[in-house]
Formats: sequence, C-alpha cells, structure tokens
Amino acid sequence: QLSPAPPEDLDAAAFAAALGQTGQALCAPAGVDFRLENGFAPGLCLHARRQNLGRAVENLLANAARFAPKGGAVTLTCRLEGGDVLFAVRDNGPGFPPEILRSGGQMLATGDAARTEGLGLWFARTVAESHGGSLALANPAGGGALAVLRLPAGPVGQP
Repeated sequence: QLSPAPPEDLDAAAFAAALGQTGQALCAPAGVDFRLENGFAPGLCLHARRQNLGRAVENLLANAARFAPKGGAVTLTCRLEGGDVLFAVRDNGPGFPPEILRSGGQMLATGDAARTEGLGLWFARTVAESHGGSLALANPAGGGALAVLRLPAGPVGQP
C-alpha cells in the first residue's frame, strides 16, 4: 500500500547513495556483485514520496539480487535523461519471463515467476505512476533483465 505522506524535496544524490547501500546489503548475501552508477549531480533536488520511491526501487533491487546467478552482477544506474529521473536496475540473470514482460508489472500477473516478482513490480509501477512516471521492463541484448523506473524531474534546485 502506498504511503499517504506528501512528496518532499530529496537530495537525489544522497537518496541514490542510500539505495546503493540497500543494493549492496541485498546482493552480498546472495554472492552477487553490486554496482551503483550515481549520475545525479550534487544539489539535484528530487520531489517525491521518499518511503514509496525507496521501497519501489528496493523491490527492483531485491528481484535482481534474487535472479542474478551467484557470482553475477546487479547494477543500479541513477541519472537524468531527457527531463526525467531514471532509476534503472539491471542484472545478468535469466531475464523476465514472457508473462511478466506481457503484463508489465500489472497486479494480476500469472505464472510461477510472476508470483514471486509480480507484487514488487506492481508496487514499483504504482509508485512510478503516482509520481507521473512509468516502469518499463525489458530483456536487453546480451541477456539479463532491466527494469527502468522513470519519473518527471520536476523542479531542480537545492533541497
């Protein structure tokens, strides 16, 4: 369930760094390497519901850590692109099953993999949409899975 807390101004680089710590904590026990690519400039302000956005990206990281093979890798890339804020999570696991790609993180996804991934992806999609953004899922060339949570950047300034 989404937190009813109002959006607040967040230091985007610090928020991404905190997500990086979470990613490391999720990946290390699974024997998966984690990398944070924090492309947010110092002082960039992100206007969002901290708890919801944090949980949404954490869900993507948890899925990636679970499906990446031992010795594999998960990368969280945070950057501005075309007026949007992106949180992209990529792993080198088996990729999303076809039913997950078709459902795109909808609540009633079916199939074994959907039962394990579906609720977290649904929450991430719901959070993105509540901020005027989107969630895109793909199996990129070269293998693995990619989930991109995109939000409108909104006003940029000091938090």
